[in-house]
Amino acid sequence: MNRDAPTREAARAGMRGAVVIGAVCSLVLLLASTVLLVGTRPGDALADVESVQAVPDMRININTADAATLRILPGIGPSRAEAIIAHREQFGPWRKIDDLLAVSGIGPKTLAKLRPHVTIE
Repeated sequence: MNRDAPTREAARAGMRGAVVIGAVCSLVLLLASTVLLVGTRPGDALADVESVQAVPDMRININTADAATLRILPGIGPSRAEAIIAHREQFGPWRKIDDLLAVSGIGPKTLAKLRPHVTIE
């Protein structure tokens, strides 16, 4: 009987255990990343951004932004965000930023706050 046989068998068992642990860890990471990707919605990437003022040089395209993204603009809450989208859906893409004045609740002061943070391109 070979004296090295039990040692080799123990080493093989240890390696199989390491492979199983590695496979389980990979599976857990895969599932976690899938949950993160599937669970995201438009605007979720900006969920931690309370205001565009917190992110220098950030501009939001008002022709493509969803309501969650529009809400981080200064002076834009849920109802104004929905009004911007409704206007866009009814009349088509915004042609100029000043056209936001057509949205109920957006006046010259709000427009002045929005201007540095929005784009139509």
